[in-house]
Amino acid sequence: MTGENTRDTKPLFQRLSQTIVPTHYDLTIQPYLDKFTFNGDVNIHLKVCFEFDLLKFFFFEFNLD
Repeated sequence: MTGENTRDTKPLFQRLSQTIVPTHYDLTIQPYLDKFTFNGDVNIHLKVCFEFDLLKFFFFEFNLD
């Protein structure tokens, strides 16, 4: 697998903006092995490098505290 895309596929990844840079991740995962599911939490520390007017988050089932 590479990060290249063809005419019929989406890219496998997208580069982050240089405006905000993640500096640290805290990840907690609670597995439920009997159900083959898990819950998790993530805290991301960000460094803001430039002023900006709009911040977009793309997510799936996301709660912001």
